Amino acid sequence: VLTLVADLKADGMTMLVATHEMGFAREVADTVAFMDAGVVVESGPPAEVLDRPQSPRTQTFLSKVI
Repeated sequence: VLTLVADLKADGMTMLVATHEMGFAREVADTVAFMDAGVVVESGPPAEVLDRPQSPRTQTFLSKVI
């Protein structure tokens, strides 16, 4: 499935994908949005959100999954 999504992106398809696969999100996403309880906590380029999260909630989540 991950390969198919990556191929569709390479073909120019716009998609919204919900995932806990942070490495995959880093590779294929143009924008990452972190949500908690149905609310977007922060969003931005993958390197910004995944490497330098501003929100304590995002920091806590990423410390457990990355």
